[in-house]
Amino acid sequence: MIILFFTILTEVHSRTIVVGQGQAIASLKKAIQLAKDNDSIFLKSGIYKEGNIVLIKSLSIIGEDNAILDGENKYEILTISGKNILIKNIQFRNAGYSALNDYASIKLVDAVNITIEANTVINSYFAIHLSNSTYYRQSEIRTINRQRNTLMEMQSCSD
Repeated sequence: MIILFFTILTEVHSRTIVVGQGQAIASLKKAIQLAKDNDSIFLKSGIYKEGNIVLIKSLSIIGEDNAILDGENKYEILTISGKNILIKNIQFRNAGYSALNDYASIKLVDAVNITIEANTVINSYFAIHLSNSTYYRQSEIRTINRQRNTLMEMQSCSD
């Protein structure tokens, strides 16, 4: 009975944080900093150039059409080291390149139960890089590498 009450209390207190130009919060990094486990972040359309974004909280990040995270050809874009995370409907573009660090658009490190769904990756040496991660699911990932003129669509993958 106590566990059921705690579960319901946790679900009642989760919230959605809206990020975008003209919103109270304009930065995804700031939204992640303010968010608590089980919150959702709704990323409005726009281009976000925020360097490497690190996610260790249990969050859902869902993009509106044309929500773009841009690595400016310098940065890994999103590093996930958490559990119970959803990344959906975001375009990742221009991840940096490093032969030593294996920069990726999305890197999972020590991550558990991650869902990456309906995203697009443009101009990235590694679209998704996994390291010591379990229970990873992806679906509808579209990658475009302009330097090599390749297009790859992945419909589903699980680990």
